[in-house]
Amino acid sequence: MKKISCIFLTFFSLLSVGAQDTLRLDIDQCRKRALKYSQNMQRSNNALQQAELTRNSMITNFFPQVDGSATVMYTEDQRLLDSPMGNIDMLMHGAYMCGFTLKQPLFAGGKIINGHRLTKVGVEVAKEQQRQQQAQTLAEVENAYWTYVAVLSKERLLEEYCHNLDTLFFQVESSVAAGMATDYDLLQVSSARSNLAYQRLRTQGGVTLCRLSLSQLVGVPSDKTILLPDTSLPSVNPPSFSPDFSSRPELRLLQLAVDAADLQVKMKRADYLPTLGVGLGYNWVGNITLQGGLTLSQLGAIPITPPVEIPIDKTFDIHTPVLAISLSVPITQWWRGSYEIRKAKLEAQNSRLEQEKNTDLLRLEVQQAIYNVESGCALITSSKQALAAAEEQLRVAQNRYSVNIIPLSELLEAQAKRQQAESDCIEARTQYLIYLAEYRRVTGSN
Repeated sequence: MKKISCIFLTFFSLLSVGAQDTLRLDIDQCRKRALKYSQNMQRSNNALQQAELTRNSMITNFFPQVDGSATVMYTEDQRLLDSPMGNIDMLMHGAYMCGFTLKQPLFAGGKIINGHRLTKVGVEVAKEQQRQQQAQTLAEVENAYWTYVAVLSKERLLEEYCHNLDTLFFQVESSVAAGMATDYDLLQVSSARSNLAYQRLRTQGGVTLCRLSLSQLVGVPSDKTILLPDTSLPSVNPPSFSPDFSSRPELRLLQLAVDAADLQVKMKRADYLPTLGVGLGYNWVGNITLQGGLTLSQLGAIPITPPVEIPIDKTFDIHTPVLAISLSVPITQWWRGSYEIRKAKLEAQNSRLEQEKNTDLLRLEVQQAIYNVESGCALITSSKQALAAAEEQLRVAQNRYSVNIIPLSELLEAQAKRQQAESDCIEARTQYLIYLAEYRRVTGSN
């Protein structure tokens, strides 16, 4: 009954796997897909576009600013004069006023040009942050890829070891039936098989988690596609290590932070310098009508007989050009400004101190990465030697067990040591590849 259940479970598992697509990717394909589908990379690309738009917006401050306005008014008649001499009304039924003004700053204390330089620094910062995110994304995908490869290799190793134990189990079972082995020997093999089944279950869980992690990084829908990497680990070719990290984006970002702080000092100083600007304009005022009349009954002390009636009906249409020059000189704010400028200078000094401290930390990080790669090479060499020794020990144990020189327990121990040695070899090579990816990241050589 138990065997039948296992057969049905395996059958339905194969059906579920067959309903999904299988995608095979090597490390280069994973790197390209990660750069394309990473949300962090897309955000860094958007940040770069925003910085470029800010710079383009700042360029418009070098050109004159032109404003236009237009107003049409409808209102009641306004009585301007109401006396025995007559009356005058102002009619504004559709009066209009329109015009334009042109403003051009001639001197703003350097705020415009330094503001433009600051936006250029912002574009450079966005570019370096994009490079930094690219290096981080590549390091993450390589870590996930080689970890997935290692777990798959260990799973394949356990399957091979399981096949060997199954073969040994049937041999011992036949020997027990023939009276050439004891039940205790059969229990030892059964115990080893149970322990191996536990390890395989843990490894299968690790395979699933690693597959999901890599699928998320490379933009593969994990519920529809089974991602399988190239499980062949590349040969170890240690590069020529160099402690140079001058091309690392973090180093450039530190320098850009110093440049931005220096520009902030100039911007703060510009707040307390005189500003000079010129303005041009032209205004139109029209459709304003004066209606009414005046009665002149005397001219000075001389009476006028009969009185003279003067009708008034005048529509105004005025066009006036305007030229203005403005100069603003802060007088009492210099006291406060001196403190603000000193504060900005201290902030710039802090940026330089931060640059020195973080440069030392980056140098230390590179040295640590070089040490890790070198130690990874040493671990690979050591694990290969241990694997060769374990294989030789297993060969000798198999020969001796076949002629009943050693007990079954020593053969099982030799098989377990060989399996552990090969697992250590896989882990050493995988860890070396992860260390190598980290070395490329910290030296800016991705």
